[in-house]
Amino acid sequence: MSVRVGLIGAGHMGRIHGMILAQDKRVEIRGVVDVQKERADALASALNARSYPTLDDLLE
Repeated sequence: MSVRVGLIGAGHMGRIHGMILAQDKRVEIRGVVDVQKERADALASALNARSYPTLDDLLE
């Protein structure tokens, strides 16, 4: 069983948290949201996740 995680913010700390969480086999990173679409896209790609334009979209 895994814990599904959505990251809010793809800046420096979001990237660090995402990379640490991605190493845990119990965690499934489902998506990334950031006000800067390019930043969300880049982190989501690095984490094999999906980027979302808004928090509401991620939560759906």
